[in-house]
Amino acid sequence: MKFLSSLFSKSSKWIKFLWVLLGVGIVLLIVGGIAVLVYLSKFEKRANSYDLERIDEVELPSIIYSKEGEEIGRSFVQNRSLLSSEQIPESLINALIAGEDTRYYSHGGVDYTALARVLKEYLQNGAFNHGGSTITQQLARNAYDLKKEALANNESAMERKLVEIYLAQRIERHFSKTLGSKAKAKRHILELYLNRIAFGKGYYGLRAASLGYYGKEPNELTISECASVVGLIKNPLYNAPTASISRNKKARNLVLDRMLKLKFISEAQYNEAVKSEVVPSPAPIQRGTSYLHSAVTKQVASLIGKGTLSQGGLKIFTTIDSAKQNQAEESLHQHLLAIEASQGYNNPLYKDHDRSYLHKTEYLQGAILSVDHATGEIRAYVGGRDFKDSQYDFLTAGKRPAWTAFLPFSYMAALKSGKHLSDKVLDEPLDNLLAGILGGTGIVGEFGAEELTPYYEGDITAEKSLSFSKISASIRLVLDLDLESIAAVAKDFGVPFPEGQKVLRKMAMGSEPVSIKQMTKAYAGIANGSPRQWEYTLISKIENNKGEVIYQASPPQKKAEIIDPDVALVNLVLRGVAKGKGNLPPVVS
Repeated sequence: MKFLSSLFSKSSKWIKFLWVLLGVGIVLLIVGGIAVLVYLSKFEKRANSYDLERIDEVELPSIIYSKEGEEIGRSFVQNRSLLSSEQIPESLINALIAGEDTRYYSHGGVDYTALARVLKEYLQNGAFNHGGSTITQQLARNAYDLKKEALANNESAMERKLVEIYLAQRIERHFSKTLGSKAKAKRHILELYLNRIAFGKGYYGLRAASLGYYGKEPNELTISECASVVGLIKNPLYNAPTASISRNKKARNLVLDRMLKLKFISEAQYNEAVKSEVVPSPAPIQRGTSYLHSAVTKQVASLIGKGTLSQGGLKIFTTIDSAKQNQAEESLHQHLLAIEASQGYNNPLYKDHDRSYLHKTEYLQGAILSVDHATGEIRAYVGGRDFKDSQYDFLTAGKRPAWTAFLPFSYMAALKSGKHLSDKVLDEPLDNLLAGILGGTGIVGEFGAEELTPYYEGDITAEKSLSFSKISASIRLVLDLDLESIAAVAKDFGVPFPEGQKVLRKMAMGSEPVSIKQMTKAYAGIANGSPRQWEYTLISKIENNKGEVIYQASPPQKKAEIIDPDVALVNLVLRGVAKGKGNLPPVVS
């Protein structure tokens, strides 16, 4: 009996100890739970702070129109075109669900099965090496740039993930309530997601990717192409079909495998899709940037501010004539190719340029600017040969000596001094010591693209000398003039001359660097019959996304002006040259 009594007495003590231990454990559990809830509450609070009314705010492209109202380009930071849910093909949605979120329709923003797998991995490796984020979580992360925010707050990947989870759940609840059902909420979330995410190569949203990679609208994509596009999401640049057909095919096939397993496609459809080749568009839609687009964007930013421009959705009306723009681009391309193909040409060729690295282009360049001489409205703008190779705009930044293009201003000065176009000038070899064109000694040759080999004709009229850009004869004409008078005429027409510097003979022959824009404006003055100091006009009107006019250019003023007879005479000579009466081929219209 004593033994049993002692045993029960000891058991009672152990039972009391266990009860105390259990109580302490419960208290610690409660305290720990409260601590966890307090810790988590700050992330939930931040998730609740985001304005869900702004979740569909994405940058829209600004459309650039010609003077005829035809779309000629787009200006954007992110190349994107929005789709409604009805425009998204079911095969694409099935591919997306299979590739990114197989339990999408059943979860409330978070897939806890996938989340458990990711947490286990995080605890083991201390990093998130695989997915686990649902489509809704990805939307939350992209719409509110949670990664950038976490970096700014010096938060870990786990802390960022917690905000993402709470925000995804809130998004699902919000749209289920506002749209009236979970099914409608799910469809709307898919629409928001597919209009936002990046697909690589500067394509944002499904439509930009579909057009960019396959040259098709999304509803024209095959099952294979749908899987190919979805396969880009995990690693857009690496898996892009334009970067690697084999890598894109591997990513595509993983999506197709999942589609078959989930019975989104039949075995016959699967076999056909897997066997099909990945064939991206041979002429993929580029990022939409050219010398013209760049010039338009810069001028719009200066007119309305970069902030307004970055919001997108603008309608930008230009003075560009789309037919002239296309003609100018093609003409420049063909002329430069012809020069490179000419006998004896021994410089780097455009077709041999190594485009795998960003470096200075060494091939022959050119530019074209066409302007309405009466108003200054630009009709065609081609700033270089290939914008992808070089963004250097030769129309504005490129400056070269004008040389023979400067001659009309020297002849105007000659006419103003009392000379006549019928006067004789001597076209014979001239010692360069008298001219001082390029330095050194010897005979002045014919320079410029007008003549490959010099030839001389003795006494010729000043009109013929100008028409055929006769260098030696023109220099003799200049030698008889006050050089300051030549500079004064040129300055009136906007041709730059060094201020406060003595005018040298070579300057009076066009040795000073000048841009194509400066010379075009100067020649417009000749066409007008007198210097006309207008400013170039490229943008005629800008409307915001509400259709409100936020910029309107002043209407061009074609006021009558007194025609300078000396300018008119030079104008007649140049018109004759353009019609084939000089050393240039006739213009073909």
